[in-house]
Amino acid sequence: MTGELGQSMEGTSVIAVTPEDLVAELEATFAAWAQRAYWIALDISGEPEEARDAVQDAWVLARSSLPRFRHDAAMHTWLLRIVVNRALKALRRRRIRVRLSHLLPGVVAPPVSTSPGPEELLQMAEQAARVRTALAGLAAQQRAAFVLRHVHGLSVPEVAQTLGVSPGTTKTHLLRAVKRLRSTLEESP
Repeated sequence: MTGELGQSMEGTSVIAVTPEDLVAELEATFAAWAQRAYWIALDISGEPEEARDAVQDAWVLARSSLPRFRHDAAMHTWLLRIVVNRALKALRRRRIRVRLSHLLPGVVAPPVSTSPGPEELLQMAEQAARVRTALAGLAAQQRAAFVLRHVHGLSVPEVAQTLGVSPGTTKTHLLRAVKRLRSTLEESP
């Protein structure tokens, strides 16, 4: 990024970022994270069309909000926060069960090296249905935290920034999600 070196109020050096630099950074971030943002939105909303809409809405909102972007968070976590908020909004509007079978390839589809029989396929399909039902039973914030952390591999600080909550709150959402999933899955046959 280019910019002019200036002095902050405290006397330390800061870089003045031009609007063109911010646009370039957003475009590069979006290009690098668009596919992952789509999968995150899909994991939360459960609907491909809503996930595409969430990512597209996030791009438009991020682009129009760019002048207000503060570099206190990474650009990708800021963008993902917008995507998650859009996906949660779609989920709240619809209030349906979430379909996450594409995220559970070991449960839904066998590893490439094995060929399960019909019984194993039926067991995997039943297990995937139980997991989808359990995930759909989570509160929206718990589901979002769980999906971001355990499915997409974001760190706790990244999940916290993405959801706009503290790391402690993120850990609480994750703990409650795991406890509820464990309880629900242990209860199901």
